[in-house]
Amino acid sequence: MQHAQCEQLVKLRKELGANAAATNPILWNQIKELERQETVTYYKNLISNLRLAVEKIDNNPIEVLKLFFSSIFLLPIRAYAGESMHHLEEISDKEYAHQIIESVNQLYISHKHLEAEYLRTAWGQYFLQKEALENNVLKIKKREQRLNVLQLKIGVDNEIDKTQIERLNTEIKQLASEEQKLNDEFNSTVNSMNKECPDWVKQVTEIMMLLPHNIPDEKSTKQLDPLLREAALLIVAHQKGSTSLIQRKFSIGYNRAGRIMEQLEELNIVGEACGSEPREVWCKSEEEVEYILQKVEG
Repeated sequence: MQHAQCEQLVKLRKELGANAAATNPILWNQIKELERQETVTYYKNLISNLRLAVEKIDNNPIEVLKLFFSSIFLLPIRAYAGESMHHLEEISDKEYAHQIIESVNQLYISHKHLEAEYLRTAWGQYFLQKEALENNVLKIKKREQRLNVLQLKIGVDNEIDKTQIERLNTEIKQLASEEQKLNDEFNSTVNSMNKECPDWVKQVTEIMMLLPHNIPDEKSTKQLDPLLREAALLIVAHQKGSTSLIQRKFSIGYNRAGRIMEQLEELNIVGEACGSEPREVWCKSEEEVEYILQKVEG
């Protein structure tokens, strides 16, 4: 059905270019309607896949693997569900997406008390070690680039401080030695993971296949207001998504309070605006707020 709609859209756009003067308004309206239908169909399929992804994580019999998958996928799933709510039209579909967000929040809360123990396992160390290794490689690359520049200048600039070259060579050797150590630790971690669950990569791939390729990043939200955390906790404590409540509590202008509320919506802490009525508050506890803001603030 969606493929047929895509073909029809292509055909209509060609007709629009060829007959713009005579039939522009009619074809344009047809295109807009097909685009709307295609968007709704896409997000209906997406929330079904998101539910499957959450179930795959939650139903995993190995607790540490469940925590590992959660660390990878819960935030993207939550962001996708929030994005879907803005595009779906039927109330039942919006509620379905909302339920996914609540499921993700509950999974996070249920895992919170296991976090310290999890970070001591190979699964908890995987991304920390991977990041340390990648950062070390980047440091070597930057120093090698600087070294190449200095070596090229030696022939034309006699004032080049050769002690800089010696220092860079020393640093590169030290970093290379550190890289070997980090690489050995990382390989040992991966081997431990493979022994504990030989098909973990396959399971990760299966969940990834349920999600779009362009993972949304909640960190991409524009510069967060310094009062955002306090405002989020206030809204959750009162379970009332009111801009005027933020304005009164923090003695700020209505425009700034409105921008804070928009950022809370972007982070899926509150729902969409509904006229003069307070917004629905999606987060039910401080723990859920901390989970979201911790991920955003890095």
